[in-house]
Formats: sequence, structure tokens, C-alpha cells
Amino acid sequence: MRASDCKSEIANEFIRLGCSVWPVRQLGHPGLIVGKNRRTICIFAKDNQKPLRERMPTKDEMDFLKAWKGAVEVVEGAYDVGVIVARLDR
Repeated sequence: MRASDCKSEIANEFIRLGCSVWPVRQLGHPGLIVGKNRRTICIFAKDNQKPLRERMPTKDEMDFLKAWKGAVEVVEGAYDVGVIVARLDR
């Protein structure tokens, strides 16, 4: 699965579960911004079918993490989305 396919699958699952999703590559961020119930979280989508070394944070992601002061989650597949949405629903 290509990275963009994985990110699309994850984004679609967030949308299906009632979240707003914004892909923010154009803002220099390599992930997704997800919101629900006035809560916002930064998501890094990783393909769980790839070897671990290919799922490690990229340089861009590490630079972003150093500067970002909000919540960040790594999601490796649509199955992770439900757990995150449950926390946004609390």
C-alpha cells in the first residue's frame, strides 16, 4: 500500500466516525489534523505493512514534533482510529 493510500484509508475512517480531517502537507506538515468535539489532534499516518525502519518518523516529522505543542498520535491503520476517536469523545 502506498503512503498516500494508507493516509486516505485512515482519513476516511476518521471521517466515517464523525471527525473533521484536514491534510496539511501544503502547510509544511506531513500528516493530518483531526478534530472532534472541539478537540484537535495531529496524526502521522504510517503503513503497518511496511518494515519498522520505514515507519520511523521522517526528518520533517521530527522537526514538526520539536515545534508542535499539541497532541500527536501515530496511526498505523484504520483499526487505530477508533481508539483515538473514543478519546476525543470523552
